[in-house]
Amino acid sequence: MRVAVGTDRGVMVLKPGEAPGAPWTMVSYGLSTRRIQALAQGPEDALLAASDQGLISRTRDGENWQTFAEGLASSSIHSLSLHPAEPDLIFAGTQPAGVFRSSDGAAHWERLAGFNSVPSAGNWSYPIPPYRATVKAIRQHPQHPRALLAAVAMGGVIASLDGGLT
Repeated sequence: MRVAVGTDRGVMVLKPGEAPGAPWTMVSYGLSTRRIQALAQGPEDALLAASDQGLISRTRDGENWQTFAEGLASSSIHSLSLHPAEPDLIFAGTQPAGVFRSSDGAAHWERLAGFNSVPSAGNWSYPIPPYRATVKAIRQHPQHPRALLAAVAMGGVIASLDGGLT
């Protein structure tokens, strides 16, 4: 078992000590110059991190990161979701509130316009500057990769059964 932790100074990957009660040890440390705003851990230790620079970075070993942003039109990513059965299907939640999808493992992104067409979207806001609503969490159903929930601060929970199209 490995646990990834996103911090203001990059991503640390930790593993528990060999004996019960033994201290955890750091396996790897990456993206040390970036403040991590969102982190997702997928199957086979795949990691996806969103930084304050609006970039998505992906690695399998925690050390050799590749950065992608093509089609990702937001510089403020606050949530990520990797599906365990379909690790190349990734969703990113942004500020201002929006949802982006990648079906090729983060290489290319598309904005899901249907997300912002729900009737309540015009009322979403946030009480702290810059006063823009934020998608704080995205989760996909474990058995149904196209079933998606997105939590909007402040606006509610938005559901989609078709991968975010509607």
